[in-house]
Amino acid sequence: MPDVTPALHIDGQIYEGWTSVEVTRDIERMAGAFRLQLTDRWPGIESKRAVKPGFECRLTEQNETLVTGWIDSVDVSFGSNDHTISAVGRDKTGDLVDCAAIHAGGEWKDQTVAQIATDLCRPFGITAVAEAPEARTTIGTFKLEEGETAFAAIERLSRLKGLLCTSFTDGRLRLTTATVANVTDAALKSGPDGNVLSATAAFNHAERFSSYTIKGQDSAADFASPDDATAPAGKAVDAIISRYRPTTILAEDVVDAAACQKRAEWEASVRAGRARRLSVTVQGWYIDGALWQPLTLVDCEIPEVNLTGRMLISAVTYSLSDAGTTATLTLADPAAFTGLVQPEAPAETWGW
Repeated sequence: MPDVTPALHIDGQIYEGWTSVEVTRDIERMAGAFRLQLTDRWPGIESKRAVKPGFECRLTEQNETLVTGWIDSVDVSFGSNDHTISAVGRDKTGDLVDCAAIHAGGEWKDQTVAQIATDLCRPFGITAVAEAPEARTTIGTFKLEEGETAFAAIERLSRLKGLLCTSFTDGRLRLTTATVANVTDAALKSGPDGNVLSATAAFNHAERFSSYTIKGQDSAADFASPDDATAPAGKAVDAIISRYRPTTILAEDVVDAAACQKRAEWEASVRAGRARRLSVTVQGWYIDGALWQPLTLVDCEIPEVNLTGRMLISAVTYSLSDAGTTATLTLADPAAFTGLVQPEAPAETWGW
């Protein structure tokens, strides 16, 4: 297992006075996050090294970048025996999460997802990368909603094409899908010969229903009640939920019956996939000489939490402190990410 020797750069300078680092990358979150425990003095420097919110931060491990972004907050504490600095931040796409989506006119016609995302990212100096072909397909009409953030707009846009909007370690926006996931030959195994230090499983049916009914409106019934029997609708069932647990969802846009049916099937598939989540901690950051990475399919043999089969690594948290060097992997059913397409409203009914 390779030694972990991260290098920390703050405000353009090597910062050696760190005592612990934690970096999380998650395909369900646009921005990667980091947490640092620091000191402002260490051997070889003559004066204190300041750390302030807004400073650029980059953490690398050997030849790989783990995160590139900005420090959001700094907490300073001292006692009789210590003086510590805690810094928390996110990668560069954190600005998209916080800030308003602004674009002249606030509307696009016949543009690709990638082009719209590029226009929203450009003021922040962030590059949007279309990793999946779906990001290069055209949207008939897309309008910004009053007051929404750049992230909210890009996420809403991405759902129309089944895209995940996350980020690369260098701070670029990544428009991708679970279909590009890598498959590792390594496996997660418990037991004396395994690599799993601990595991926690969560099985939650609170957001899972026996049937999903999507109700919408067509262009001829702009202001019809959703209870109107003539309104377009779609329905899907979850055979695993045996007791009576129906739910009805009102479509956000003007949609036809076909679009309602697609949305119902999407809800059933994704909610079933997300009903099972696992967190697994392993020693070190590497597997077979490579860093553990999100968006990776891995075979699992952890009978203690009733898990045997292939799962998708949706998030990785790299941790290094006096307690040791570990990676915590969040595992999800691949089905949670393979049915992500939400239907685009029919072109003739957009923009009403």
